[in-house]
Parts: sequence; structure tokens; C-alpha cells
Amino acid sequence: MTCRIDDKHVPLYNILWIAETPHFCGDEECTAEGLYEIRLALGESLYGSRRDRDGAVSALQQWRGGDETEW
Repeated sequence: MTCRIDDKHVPLYNILWIAETPHFCGDEECTAEGLYEIRLALGESLYGSRRDRDGAVSALQQWRGGDETEW
């Protein structure tokens, strides 16, 4: 199963964590300012909009069986 982040189809098993708050570093040249970091395996990260972030969270919840499933 995959989700779409910044026009990329990402396999859900590659996602390690998803930021709850937008990226902010204060660097004037930063292109990820205000976007949400989605950390992937092998030290990679993608930055996406709130819509991308919410879509990835929803896809992960569905993949694991929904909100009602106990861990």
C-alpha cells in the first residue's frame, strides 16, 4: 500500500514517523518552511503540505486496521 506525498508514491512500510507541527528553522534559504516532515527509512525525508501529511496518517491508520484496532 502507498500514499502520495509531494507527487511521490511512497510505500507505507518506508515511513518511520510524521511530524505533527510544520518545519521551522528560520533560514532564509529554506525551501521546507511551513511544510510537514515525513521521515523515511535510510535517513531520507520528504516534506509535504498539511493535506499530504493528513493523507499519509490516514493511509497508515487504514493499513493497520483503522482507529478501532487495539495494538
